[in-house]
Amino acid sequence: MSLWLGARLAVAGGRESLVRIALTATGVAVGVTLLLIGLLVVPAMQGRIDRYAWHRTDAAAPATATDPALWLPSTDRYDGRDIVRFHVERPGGADELVKGAAARNVKVHAAGPTSIRCVTHKDVDADDITKALEVFGEITARW
Repeated sequence: MSLWLGARLAVAGGRESLVRIALTATGVAVGVTLLLIGLLVVPAMQGRIDRYAWHRTDAAAPATATDPALWLPSTDRYDGRDIVRFHVERPGGADELVKGAAARNVKVHAAGPTSIRCVTHKDVDADDITKALEVFGEITARW
C-alpha cells in the first residue's frame, strides 16, 4: 500500500518528476556498474598476468630471478592455514622436490606430477618457511 502511495506521489509532479526519477535511476545504475567493474577488474587482471607469466616462460626466456627453476606459486587459505601449491615446470620435478626435501627434513606433498603442496600450521614459523625455501633453492639449483 505505501509503495503505491510513494510511487503516486513521486510522479504527481508531472513530466518534471518523471525526468528526475529517470535521471536518478540512471545515475544509480552507472554508479553500481562502475563500482562492480572496479571490484572485479583487479583480481581478473592479476590472474591474467599470472597466467601470461607462466605460459610465456621457457628455457629461452631471460632469467628475472636468481633461481633458474620454472615454478608458479599459488596460495589459498583454509581453516586459518595457508595452503601453498607450487606448479613445477619439469617432468618429474614434483617427485624430485618431495624426495629431496624429505632428505633435508622438510615435509611437502606431491599434488600431482608437476605440483607440490605446502601447508603451514601452528608449529611452522618464519624460520621453517625460510628453511623450506632454501631447500627448494638447493634442489632446483641443479636443474
